[in-house]
Amino acid sequence: AFEGLDALKGESKKEIGFGFSSTAEKTVEKNTENNISPELLVRYGMTPELIGRLPVIVSLDDLKEGDLVRILTEPENALTKEYQKLLEADGIKLEFEKGAIKEIAKVALERLTGARGLRSILEDIMMDIMFTAPDKSGKRCIITKRTVHNKKPLYKDIEGVSDRI
Repeated sequence: AFEGLDALKGESKKEIGFGFSSTAEKTVEKNTENNISPELLVRYGMTPELIGRLPVIVSLDDLKEGDLVRILTEPENALTKEYQKLLEADGIKLEFEKGAIKEIAKVALERLTGARGLRSILEDIMMDIMFTAPDKSGKRCIITKRTVHNKKPLYKDIEGVSDRI
């Protein structure tokens, strides 16, 4: 959310002579790797009035692939579970292979969209599938790693015979 804030962390005023003040050194010490100070946010351009209303100021690490995978699968209202319930209404069992979930997370990392971008990525994959799947009632719809890019899932019926669309 605050692009360029890290660059400000390393900046400090260099002073020499009789008027030397160690405030620059103190500011750099306060702004350790994971600590964002109110002074740093003011230098970034935020108003002190706004900063004064923020009860907690913390720095967060970027999400990793494993974090995005967990977001896609673990919560009770995870996106993958949402799509599974939607297709279940049409009599289709939707399955996501582990490779597909990891690939979706990789795409989100490449786009630099983080967790919020997961919905748009899944929506792009599932859009056509949602419209064509009702014709495949009673089958399993399997989202593979290839499906993430070509948007063509693998359908299998109960006997295990499969066909590609």
